Amino acid sequence: MSFFILENFFNLFNRFGKDKNYFYICVDLSRFRNNKTDDSGRFFFIQNTMAVTMSENYLKHRVYNAILKAQEQTAELARQAMVEADQAAQEEVNTMDIYESYRTQYLQKSEMFARQFQKATEQLDIIRRIDPHRKCEVVEFGAIVITNKQKMFVAVGMGKQEIDGETWYIISPQVPIFAAMKGKKEGEEFTFNNVKHKILQIL
Repeated sequence: MSFFILENFFNLFNRFGKDKNYFYICVDLSRFRNNKTDDSGRFFFIQNTMAVTMSENYLKHRVYNAILKAQEQTAELARQAMVEADQAAQEEVNTMDIYESYRTQYLQKSEMFARQFQKATEQLDIIRRIDPHRKCEVVEFGAIVITNKQKMFVAVGMGKQEIDGETWYIISPQVPIFAAMKGKKEGEEFTFNNVKHKILQIL
């Protein structure tokens, strides 16, 4: 039973949803200790160690998938713009000098979008190196870090992102705030720009 729950949690979670305090599971858990049912007759766990672990996994997956999708969209937009600029440049081929200036402009745009596409794909490769199933014990690459001031994901430099109504800061290991908190554990503190932060959670 436990194996089934762990293996199928995310599908079940997406199907039945969750509220603030409980996870709904579409299997008969009546023989488990500390179970209850709601008015619909569905069984749920009161939040305990297992539920908290599932919640942590879901949070990291949610943030990871959101930034992965955003970066994929950025790369695709850059690719499309690069192709369109290159096609426009080819269409402007003409013996008249007046059109040559337009062609040069399109080629310059194509090169600019090509650089943007290359950077976006490089960042995609970095994001894909992160294992969203793995819980980090210290602040490191791939860690979600929640402090009393803000929520961060150490991945690539994407800045401020709104994910499901929450503000997250997607940072790279090269930024100064990462250097200030690198290697720290839950409950420890660090100071950045004369502001003290306490690490509440690391995933």
